[in-house]
Amino acid sequence: MIKRLIIIFSLTLSSVGFAKTAEDQGRNARDTELTRSIREQIVADQNLSMRAKNITIISKNGLVTLKGAVATNQEQSRVEEIAKKSSGTKSVVNQTEVSTNY
Repeated sequence: MIKRLIIIFSLTLSSVGFAKTAEDQGRNARDTELTRSIREQIVADQNLSMRAKNITIISKNGLVTLKGAVATNQEQSRVEEIAKKSSGTKSVVNQTEVSTNY
């Protein structure tokens, strides 16, 4: 019974835009290119930590979701800014978290 409730809860969260995972990545060429472009820009930014460079980026129909840990509030804002400025982005959901634990 509890397992069934957990599954229903997980499906509900996914259907309203929460709990995005890499499995939610769009399979079309535009989504793949958008994710690649954002990743390249983040990796190229010398001001971002390795933690920020390793966030999860999920693109589906132009909606970009960012997940994972970053080192500072500035990094959190910067990765969102990069995603928003990328060609093909319609909106960004920034679910990154600032964490001082390494």
